[in-house]
Formats: sequence, C-alpha cells, structure tokens
Amino acid sequence: MKMEVNMDVELKQTQKVIMTPQLQQGLGILQLPAVELNKYLREQAEVNPLLELEDNIDKGIEESLPDYAIEDPPPDWTEYFTDEDYYDYDDVKAGGDKSSLYYEDIGDDNKSLQQHLLEQLVPSNLSETDMRIARYIIESLDDNGYISLSKYEIAESLGIDRQTVSRILSVIQQLDPPGVGARSLRECLLIQLRQKGLLQDDVQSVILGALRELAENKFAYISKQFGISVQRIQEISEMVKQLDPKPGRWFFNGNATRYIIPDILVSKKQDGYNITLHPYSMPNLEINQFYKKLLDTDEVDDAVAGYISQKLEEALWLIKCVEQRKITLQKVASAIVEQQQEFFDNGIKFLKPLTLKDIAAMVDMHESTVSRAVSGKYMQTPRGMFDMKYFFASGISKSDGGSIAAAAIKEFIQEFIDNEDSNKPLSDNAIALMLNEKGIKISRRTVAKYREEMQLPSSDKRRRL
Repeated sequence: MKMEVNMDVELKQTQKVIMTPQLQQGLGILQLPAVELNKYLREQAEVNPLLELEDNIDKGIEESLPDYAIEDPPPDWTEYFTDEDYYDYDDVKAGGDKSSLYYEDIGDDNKSLQQHLLEQLVPSNLSETDMRIARYIIESLDDNGYISLSKYEIAESLGIDRQTVSRILSVIQQLDPPGVGARSLRECLLIQLRQKGLLQDDVQSVILGALRELAENKFAYISKQFGISVQRIQEISEMVKQLDPKPGRWFFNGNATRYIIPDILVSKKQDGYNITLHPYSMPNLEINQFYKKLLDTDEVDDAVAGYISQKLEEALWLIKCVEQRKITLQKVASAIVEQQQEFFDNGIKFLKPLTLKDIAAMVDMHESTVSRAVSGKYMQTPRGMFDMKYFFASGISKSDGGSIAAAAIKEFIQEFIDNEDSNKPLSDNAIALMLNEKGIKISRRTVAKYREEMQLPSSDKRRRL
C-alpha cells in the first residue's frame, strides 16, 4: 500500500528581537546604578584605547557627596528614641563598646551581611524554592539589616502567598545578628529580646506603646500609664539599652563611609519640580582622536587598521548606550514625579498606586525597560532619598474616584494608633470607619491585613496593662 504524506508548508512573517551581545550590553548599562556604571566604564576604557573617560569622573564624586550622600550621624543615645523612623537612630550609647554585643562574627571586613546570612542558611533544610525566597528577602535588606518591603510586596514580586513570605521571614529573623530582617525599630528590639528569652508581656507593652517616653527617661509617666513600678520601668530601660538598633551595621567593609549616589536629583521650582541626572550618572565619554586619525593614513598595516576599526565601533556603541541610558532615565524619572506630584507636595499620605505598566505607557517603552531603568537606583528629592522602586505601590480606590497607595493607608493607620486612647485602643473596624470618613473605601479585613504587615498588635494586645 502506498502512503502519501501531504505536508503543507505555511510561511509566516514574524518579528523577533535577536539578543545580540551589543543589545545585551546596552540593557546591562541601563540597569547599572551610577557607581557601578562608572566602574564599568573605567574598565572598558582600560581595554579600549579608542575610548576616553574625562578625569572629572573620579574627582566629581568627592565634590558632590556632601549634598547627596547618606552617612550615619554621630551616635547619641538621647536621639536614638526620639523618632519612630529607624533610619534616624544612632548607636545605642555614645561611644558604645562593640564588645558588649552578644552576637558572634560581627564586623568581618571581608564579609557582607548578605553573605553572613546566606552562609547560615546553607546547612538548613529549606527547599530550593524556599532558598530562592530567602535569598530575595536577604538581598532586599538595607545596610542596617532592616527590610523596607512589606510581605505583600514580596509576595507580589515572587508570585507567592503571604503565608510563605511570613514563614521564610521568620526563619531569617532567627539568624545572627539578632534583630535582622525587622521592618521597624520596635520589631528589631522585640526580636532581640525574644532571642535572649527576655520578652515578657510588660516589656513588649512598653516597647510597643512608650518607646519614645522610655528614651526620654519618663519613668514615672510610663509607670502611671501602664501600672508598672518605676523600678521595673528602669529595668526595662537598661534592658533596651543593651540592644542594637542597627544589627547590620557591623558588616560595613573597613572604616570607610558608605555612600549612596542618587542617579536622579529632584528639586522644587515655582511651577513644579526640576528633574535632572546626577553628574556622576552622566559620564563624559569621547573618542581618542589620535587613533581615529590613524585610520585615514597609510602609517598602519591592515591588521592594525582592523583592530582600530573594531575598537572604534565598540567605543561608539558604548557611547550610544550611555547616551540612551541618560534619555531613558530622564523620561522615566520625569514620569514618576509627574504621577506622584501630590506625594512630593504633601507627603506619604498622598502616595498614589503606580505600576511599571503605567510608566511604560507614559514613556512609550516596554515594562522590562522601565524595570531596568529603576533597578538599584535612588532619587534625591526635597522629601529625602528614595529607592526609585518605592514609588511603585499597590493601593485601593477612594470614594472620589481616585486611589491611594497602601503605604499611605498604613501611614494613616499608624497615626490613628499612635494617637488612640491607650485604655480604649481602636479596633480594626473602628480604624476602617475612620478611613471611610476620609473617603478611603476599605474593609475591616484589609485594615487587619495592613496592621499585621506593619507588625502592629491587635487592639486587645495594645490595651495597656
């Protein structure tokens, strides 16, 4: 029997981006923050005689640091507890002795905090998936050992549920140094006390409800509010003074101050904001004219001419990539400021929900391009220094048709709880009603979720003893 096979060939015209080495280089340059970009360009200039980097690329940073650098201020125990933002806290004691700390292997000049934590997880029984989540969380820690991302943000980024995030975060919070992985100063202190076996109910109540007063030595006031003896309050104060508000700080390399150089500078002007790139984020690259002119002469043989031509092409492409990076960063930053102008005008309560897709549509770019543009980069603004990813926030609707970011809602929740009657703490339902009165459509369940993400106890647990 003869079998006939009929093969129909259909030709389709499709568009496909070929990821060439040159394109990969361009995407890589876009993703580099200012400091890493300059390091990379110096390396390229060393191996390409056709590429010249202006001298001020190295000395310019020293001139700009006083205005834009983040540096720890001198230690002061009094100021340590005067604000609830842990970024403003200094050493536990002025001139505190590092040897009094109870954790081990602190201050290894050759080991980062992330390396120290990951080494402790290697012998654990975490699965490959759990290790991937743990690595993401650990790499999100700042220099002080805190994590600024909420459980929701981590879960959304990794495509997992919040329960899994909580489980892995709990594992990390049990690692050395104690207090690492906290999202606030209060949580950092509670973790350390728990690991030392000192976290009793009265200690937790004072830390959650009167940390500022404790720092100001208002022992009689705290005693009256909590119904705890003055002697016990003094004991709690001494206990807290032995803790470290910045458990990750000892892992800084050497004694040099660590700086964050913002890629974007935002300044207020009469009719809005001016957005510019930091000079260190705009390195000036040029072509070496001596070698270029050799191509127009008969002084070099074909092999040398071929080498010069190749290096010239590479240098021109690199210059183009750096220039395109400038344009992309400027567009993306301008779009972010435009979308979040109310935040810049009025503060965190006016932070709007924003996605990469929103900005991508505004600047006519792919979401992945916007993601690379903001990755690892900081924005210096009149309201402080921010990771550019900070401005991409989830949120909920408002009664006026607008929307509000989760971070802004949490700010309201924190404010309500800070000002509540300590004898009659607000329930989640009461907080939801207060937010509803402000036009924020939110349920009791969502309030509870945000409160838990903020590591704030329920109203029953906040009720003072």
